[in-house]
Amino acid sequence: PLSDQLYPELDEVLHAIEPSTEGFLFDNPDLLSPQALDEVLEAHADGAAVVLISDAGAAKGQYDLYRLLDTVAFLRALKKYTMKYVWLNPLPRKYWNNSTAAQIARHVPMFPLDHPGMYQAVNVLRGQPFMIERSL
Repeated sequence: PLSDQLYPELDEVLHAIEPSTEGFLFDNPDLLSPQALDEVLEAHADGAAVVLISDAGAAKGQYDLYRLLDTVAFLRALKKYTMKYVWLNPLPRKYWNNSTAAQIARHVPMFPLDHPGMYQAVNVLRGQPFMIERSL
């Protein structure tokens, strides 16, 4: 079992996680048309503003080490194409505690998917500074 600490020992090794573009994205909710992640990033992410929408594991209300490591590998790959990205979480911030979302939010500008959160996200994408606890 994990303590209330959010994997602090991982902070020292996050920089060693290799960027990964393995996997697929889907262009429809039926998940019928997989597109290789590396091809999507190559075609669309270079210099773009990217908005990630996911609960980052908050819906399960638990820590998932593998989800965290995969997410870090993806974000490190994304940073090769753009530094303009934000994360919109459809769950309110109070649900992020005690989940992988809380750890990810330490490293990425993450906002609730509500009006104030979307305004904050747009401002960050426009260049407004946003403090994160620790850069990837």
